[in-house]
Amino acid sequence: MNRRMLTRFFPGDRRFFELLDQHAGRINEAADLLCALLANHADDRQRQERIQRIDVCEKQGDND
Repeated sequence: MNRRMLTRFFPGDRRFFELLDQHAGRINEAADLLCALLANHADDRQRQERIQRIDVCEKQGDND
């Protein structure tokens, strides 16, 4: 494949990769929180805190 053809597969805006990395980080954080929530849901305070933090991750992703 020549170089010109390869450039067609990449987004024109270099900021794309920065945003993709940010979203991947939020997804990872929310997934970790969800795993912790499901593993230990008996503690009401921790459960509510994790649910709120998951909600924050979701809203941050929606706003970007």
